[in-house]
This record gives sequence, structure tokens and C-alpha cells, in this order.
Amino acid sequence: MRTELQNYVPDQWCWSSKFKSDDVTVLDHKKKKAIFYPRWSDGTAAIRGDRPLNRGRPAKYYWEVHFPERLFGTSVMIGVATKYCRLRADSYTNLIGEDEQGWALSHRGMIWNSGFGKQFCKPFEENVKTTVGLLYDSRRGTLTYYKDGVELGVAFSGLETVKEELYPVVSSTAARIVAVLGDMSKFHYYNTLLDCCCDTILSRLNNSGDISCLPLPQSLQQYLVRYRD
Repeated sequence: MRTELQNYVPDQWCWSSKFKSDDVTVLDHKKKKAIFYPRWSDGTAAIRGDRPLNRGRPAKYYWEVHFPERLFGTSVMIGVATKYCRLRADSYTNLIGEDEQGWALSHRGMIWNSGFGKQFCKPFEENVKTTVGLLYDSRRGTLTYYKDGVELGVAFSGLETVKEELYPVVSSTAARIVAVLGDMSKFHYYNTLLDCCCDTILSRLNNSGDISCLPLPQSLQQYLVRYRD
């Protein structure tokens, strides 16, 4: 991770048990680990995160997807998509980015959106464990990729104009591909000193109910509730 990312605060989300292909199995109770086609593959399967990235005030989000065993096949893709992105196809295809609902990088080094692909980086070495990092900046509308800690560059821009919610997403055509969520962090853009103070206070609370226990005027407690939501 780059030095400028080291001041991010921890961020927590997981794979969605609901919004996924039936061909993807979430393996652990924390929902951080998913396997595609546990037996054999007959198409393309995808899973998305359980929380959108571009809802609320502007922020930068960084997350990593570990592939601890191997990458191979027609297409393994990592990116972001709206809720209208297909999560299953009967063919072996570059699923994320087949239309205007997805933006993704495949393990073959191609980036895809609106059905168009272009070479972005060298193909990933197959059958080797790999970590892909993504940095989404909701204010600037950019999506930057990293591979094994090395920045690959900005793959997509203009995402700030997307009106639909954007979710992290991974797809695979190959069987027994394992995708594990790794480091996740977030940095808010602060418009005022008050915003900065609110974020500091909320980061130290255990749960939302603690707000009412703070020795603050009711108007500030209500502001914290609105700020958190």
C-alpha cells in the first residue's frame, strides 16, 4: 500500500450472501472468503460486496482481494458495479463491464466497461497467488489498481457521474477460484472542522446507542446521528 494510504481508518464490509451467483459459496462466518464453482464451472459467476461505496459524503475506499491459490481460466475480474450488473452468465465471458453497469480489470490485464476492453497492464501470472488492491475515490470518480503492493495506475475515471450505487464485485469463469477480502480502509473528505470532529468522535464509539450518552447538547447529538447515517 502506498504511504499516503497509511493514514486511512479501518473500514469493514463483507461479501453479500444474497447478491451473488448460486455458483459462489461464502466459506466463513465473517463472509470474507468466497469460492467460485466449488466443483466444476459451466459459465461465469460473480459476487458483490454487501455495501455500496458511493453513498453518503465523499470518501476514498481502499480494499484488497487475495487469490491465495491460483488465477486461471478465461476471465477472473475485480472491480465495481451497480446493482444492475449480471451476477451469472451461461457462457465464459468478461462479465463485469459487459455493459455500462460495471468497471473491472481481468487477470489477463484488460479493463472492461460498456462492452469494450483494452489492455491496461501485463497479464497476471497464472497459478500463482496474487493480491489485487483497489482505490476508489468517490469525489474524483477514479478507480486505481494495485498488484501485490505495486500501483498499476488509474484504470477508470468519470465514476463521480454514476447515479446508481456502486459495489465491489468479483467474477470468475474458472472453478475453485478463492477470493479473500484483505485490508480495507477509508478516508473521508472533510468540508469543515466540525465534520472532522464528528468523525473522530464516532470512530471511538462502540455502537450507535452511545451517542445519546455523550455529554453534548441534544442538537449536536442529532447532528452526529445524521452525520453517521
